[in-house]
Amino acid sequence: PYPDHQAARSNVVGKRADVVLFTNLGCNGTKMSSLRLFSRHLEFTGTGWKLRELPALVDCDLRHCNSNQCVVRGSNGRLWAAYGMVGRLGTNCINARYSDDDGVTWKSTRPGTSGLVSGTLHSEEEGVGFGRYTFEEPCIVPFGKGIACIWQYARGPLKWTRFDGKSWSPITLIEQPKGTAYNPTRPGISAVHLDNGEVFFISARFDGVYHWKEGKWKLEANDVPAGSRISVSGGRVIIVSTGIRESRAYARHEGPVTFSLWKRDTRGNWAGPTKLHTESHPLTKNDNMYGFRPSFVVQPFSPPNFVPLAWTCAGQKSIRVMRIPIDSQ
Repeated sequence: PYPDHQAARSNVVGKRADVVLFTNLGCNGTKMSSLRLFSRHLEFTGTGWKLRELPALVDCDLRHCNSNQCVVRGSNGRLWAAYGMVGRLGTNCINARYSDDDGVTWKSTRPGTSGLVSGTLHSEEEGVGFGRYTFEEPCIVPFGKGIACIWQYARGPLKWTRFDGKSWSPITLIEQPKGTAYNPTRPGISAVHLDNGEVFFISARFDGVYHWKEGKWKLEANDVPAGSRISVSGGRVIIVSTGIRESRAYARHEGPVTFSLWKRDTRGNWAGPTKLHTESHPLTKNDNMYGFRPSFVVQPFSPPNFVPLAWTCAGQKSIRVMRIPIDSQ
């Protein structure tokens, strides 16, 4: 009934034509004794889309709606998922699970537990919990034999931790510049990884691109606006931006909107911005009470020769798609 916060954007989970979406039964906050979280699997067969008939149970101990998730596929085919949630005592946390049967069943990354990511539990005494939408929105990428999880609290620092298949590493802070955007709930993060182990991500609060290489983070391409979307195509890092900040302060944005492109070549050089398209209509409703998030999507995995960009406009019942050609150099 409330797609703005009872389900998140779906995830293209790897270099295959399949998509995973997490969704709730609904949300009444504390009025419901338990909220179950499900995953739905959609696959393109070559002639059409096929929806797996039965949803898969992911979690059954939520006490509020769940409107964020990140699902990725490792090199061995394993599906990984992480999501922020409100627990039974009003505590906020991040849970992580995995699937070795293509999303039919989901298992905890900590056997015998709910899958809590160590160190992410917040007490409701800290001003979070029931009735609030400030739980974290984790973003995960394949990392070694496991995953790396990156997130940011609405008014707090950037954090990350790694899971090696057996245990979570201690949570580490990522140095951050002065904020250029404000998000009142949970700032989104867009992240990708390269086969050589490098990681890139963009925050909805800070301009620039964070790059993990040789054991440390470095901020690059400082002109890339906060809230951009990042993808990998043919070994190249590609960024698409509308230049719109994800914030209540910008909820009255009316358009037009210009999509811009940045490219990072295989030698590590950035080029851009290049104008892609100007959209005359706004990309979101102006009455979004939970914070402003432009409705455009660039998935982290793209074909080797183009990046698909999709968006929709406020008040219109259509989705527009653009293919951004990517050369091999």
